[in-house]
Amino acid sequence: MINIQKLIVETLNGDDRAYEKIYNIYKEKVSKFLYKKYSYNSEHDDDVSEILFKVFQKLKDYDSTKSKFDTWVIMIAKNYMIDKSRKHTPIYVSFTSNTFTADNIAFTTNSTPTFNMVEPPSYLNSPHDTLETSDSLDFISNKISVNDFSMLTMNSEGYSYNEIAKEFNSNESKISNKL
Repeated sequence: MINIQKLIVETLNGDDRAYEKIYNIYKEKVSKFLYKKYSYNSEHDDDVSEILFKVFQKLKDYDSTKSKFDTWVIMIAKNYMIDKSRKHTPIYVSFTSNTFTADNIAFTTNSTPTFNMVEPPSYLNSPHDTLETSDSLDFISNKISVNDFSMLTMNSEGYSYNEIAKEFNSNESKISNKL
């Protein structure tokens, strides 16, 4: 069994091989955490390296009386991803189709959806309410039905679950669970 505390002390004393051991141990743990929590993206390996570099930079601040090293590393990973998400500029989109109803929202399944850049709605305050990248738009449009995407769009535009349920002849709890 590897003694992490010993590796930490050796790393702080300038032993590069000790840090390499820490890196190799935690590379997979951080990678699994990122995949589970944030799914895969093209920057995944870069994120793992950046996080473990931050661990190295902050190693002198680690206090074993406050938390286990594993917990401390995962907390650095979590904070890194939060900071990274704050730096990204969201992309706001609207959904349109060949069949229109109120507010140009299509509700037919026979048409192919298209996406257009729009100004963010004035009530939109949370990044949770936005679709942040064009990659996620492609992923979403290929994975869910047109009706589900329409429900998601209506929800992001401020419609209540009750209004969405009426539009799709469903009940409010089903819409709430779906969104």
